[in-house]
Amino acid sequence: MNEMTSRQIKLVIFGGVTLLCFVYVAVAFAIIKNQLVPSLAEPTLLINYLSYGIMIAFVVFGVYCLLMLRDALIQIVQIRSGIIYPSLLVVLTVLGGVAILADITLLSDIGKEYLQFDVAGEWKMLFGIWAFQTVTIIFQIVMSCCHDVAGNKLTEKLQHMSDSLYVSTFQVMLISSILGLISIFTTFFWANRLPELSKYATGLMIVLCILSVLPAAVIICHLIIRNRRRGFNDWFDERQWDNLSKGGMVTVITGVCFLILSIIVSQLASGIDPGYLLLTVLFAEIGVFSAFVLSRNRIDD
Repeated sequence: MNEMTSRQIKLVIFGGVTLLCFVYVAVAFAIIKNQLVPSLAEPTLLINYLSYGIMIAFVVFGVYCLLMLRDALIQIVQIRSGIIYPSLLVVLTVLGGVAILADITLLSDIGKEYLQFDVAGEWKMLFGIWAFQTVTIIFQIVMSCCHDVAGNKLTEKLQHMSDSLYVSTFQVMLISSILGLISIFTTFFWANRLPELSKYATGLMIVLCILSVLPAAVIICHLIIRNRRRGFNDWFDERQWDNLSKGGMVTVITGVCFLILSIIVSQLASGIDPGYLLLTVLFAEIGVFSAFVLSRNRIDD
């Protein structure tokens, strides 16, 4: 293993500080959860101070996510094609960073509702998001130790399409499609198991689907930036265009089959929201297209 550069060491230290901040966040959550009960008319001074510390920790994590997202997008171009770790880093970093907004929203809701409503569900979601973000930080630290991108620019124009970037783009799209399908099925299951909360199911499903698409949107924007000032036909080589065209044909064929199947399901099960079916078809199509292109690229290699 090569000796770590000073930049890698700084990122690892920053990651360690971020991880310590999240240890503090977990402790602060536990203290606030125990003290913030309906019998408490107003939050205590301790709860307010702990909340300020939590906000600072989120800011530190947000900055770290921006730095790691930059590194992840550069690693995608540098690392040998087919390695999935940079693609996972993009997905985890984007979702972990955006989840800060969910953290803040849940904390705000708890502060407003703890006097009148049971907020146990919000606390479970908050600790679940915390666990996901903590895993993200650990993965980010490991990737910082293993790879250095010093001297490389995020927006540097490519002279020709990097096969690593090409493969990683569809890896991220495939992961996004899987996350989208999991979100849809989980929300559908939740809505049927808890009828009293079903009115929130559609909104939650839309939010989760948007979050699932975000990593794919980031990697596609990165692809466009890297290929700026080049003709669209020059973005990919002949083999890559051939795989894309074949993937498009397969996607259209399977799309028709999925639509027919969704129509049959909607007729047989009238209680299913058409939105679930349409989004399921959409994410399934993204998955089919991405998986086909990746499989063709592996065959060609």
